[in-house]
Amino acid sequence: LTSLGSLLEALLSADHGRGAAWPPAYGRFDVVLVPLPLGRLADLGAVLDRLDRGLVLSPADPEGMLAAYGLIKDLHGRAPHLEIGVTVYTEGEAPAAARAYYRMARNVKRFLDRDVASYAWLRPDHAIRDSMEEGIPLVLRHPSSEVRRDVFNITGLLLHDMDGGPRAG
Repeated sequence: LTSLGSLLEALLSADHGRGAAWPPAYGRFDVVLVPLPLGRLADLGAVLDRLDRGLVLSPADPEGMLAAYGLIKDLHGRAPHLEIGVTVYTEGEAPAAARAYYRMARNVKRFLDRDVASYAWLRPDHAIRDSMEEGIPLVLRHPSSEVRRDVFNITGLLLHDMDGGPRAG
């Protein structure tokens, strides 16, 4: 996890076109997770052009899902090349997260005619917010936390998909 500001600074400080290597500061990472500000995607054209995959965190409640759908719709319009995945963010258990994902995937397919991958689910945890606010990677700030393991598993799914591997079940 990193901040949008540090990623923007690294990306825009050099001449990097789509498909170019990541800036050296990010070269040691396979996956960089960056929160994008809702409603400001128009300001991120150069960054969106550089990305291959977008991961949308969607709450499981109807209002949160509507906001997440709006973000997917905006990403679809501004960066149609992005592969988009969804991670459900909920206090509930796996079945509630699965229901929320399937509702989202069905609506995205119906209204945008595109598929979204499922990238598991997360429970709310202060460790994510702490890590980002302090600028310390989650793996260093909370190395043995459950949410760190969950994020690690999600990045494993992302890397698997990026390598073109088949999904189980």
